[in-house]
Amino acid sequence: MTNTQIVSNNFKIEIGKEKGICLMCSSETEKGFKSKDFIKDARFTNFDILSNIKSKVICEHCAVCMKNDDLRRKSFIASKEKIIYLQKNDIENYIFNLKEHVKGEFIVCLTRSFKKHNAFRAKVNIDTERFYIREEDNEYLFEVSEMEKLYEKLNEFYMYFNKEEIATGNYNLISIKEFGIKNFEAYEFIIKNHRKTMQLDLLLHILNSEKRNEVVKERIRLKRGM
Repeated sequence: MTNTQIVSNNFKIEIGKEKGICLMCSSETEKGFKSKDFIKDARFTNFDILSNIKSKVICEHCAVCMKNDDLRRKSFIASKEKIIYLQKNDIENYIFNLKEHVKGEFIVCLTRSFKKHNAFRAKVNIDTERFYIREEDNEYLFEVSEMEKLYEKLNEFYMYFNKEEIATGNYNLISIKEFGIKNFEAYEFIIKNHRKTMQLDLLLHILNSEKRNEVVKERIRLKRGM
């Protein structure tokens, strides 16, 4: 199945009368629509992702994806059986445990701008332990076992260092001493190998700020009480 066929399986598919090759996915259709109507109504501007730009037809599956605003404004995981919309704090529970939520082919689409089309560009996956994530204009491989170990370290690190420090490697010396110099060196050795990657950027993005703030406030309170 194509990416849009997987997604459209979760919605009511409107049937058109146009025949031809879909300008989005290059699939042949006899139930498509005139592409200019859908492009105009959906305010579509990602012409660089069209696989057959000369075509004047959009297939019924791609039409579903173009019309549905939720697919552009929300992060989601889709298989032919279901589509799961994700809030930011949901992401870690799903990407590390995909085998519990999907069967067969699936796509993973994340957004931070809440305005770009993802479904058309997502790579179709079959392995829940090693899969591609489409995040707007970027696509990257996510290996669960490796990223799970890194995320565990990041969660501990995040209790002492903020996201910008971890992302840039420019740390506060006082925080380093509080964390412990030997521990810091061991953790930083692991993290620096992933710095400036989309994988690290995603993991930093989904770190729980609310939990971190509570821990930091409690540590400050205890220090002042000493």
